Amino acid sequence: MNTKAVDGYLINEEIGYFKFQRFSEGCFEQFVNALRAMESGKGTAYYFEKGKWKKENNSGDFLQIQSYIIDLRGNPGGLLKEAVRLCDYFLNNSNTIVTVKGSKSQNQIFTDTKGGNSKRPLIILLDGKSASASEIVAGCLQRYHRAL
Repeated sequence: MNTKAVDGYLINEEIGYFKFQRFSEGCFEQFVNALRAMESGKGTAYYFEKGKWKKENNSGDFLQIQSYIIDLRGNPGGLLKEAVRLCDYFLNNSNTIVTVKGSKSQNQIFTDTKGGNSKRPLIILLDGKSASASEIVAGCLQRYHRAL
């Protein structure tokens, strides 16, 4: 069984592209690992040259990602805690990420806690098959004007 939930690529040496297949256990760690690999020059990179996309592995150059693309197209959702951790990474003002209202229990309020990466541009891609946790991530980050 394939347990990889996140693929990450560097585009034109400055855009971190992350495709989330689902929000399964450990997907936030997969995101962070892909991010670190990109920044250390150990990940896969794509660049556009002479009208064609070219692939490069392990450039070895230490890079600073200038912007992010989070691709949630076709992502059916998954674990709320993984979606909350992703939102927490990009927020930094003790914002409410999501409130879960139970029929018999008290409401659970999840807020960002870590002081995340709030300065670099962020784009989120969705489609008609993005659901559940994907919608929470997109809605939260758009609500606080953190993502387009």
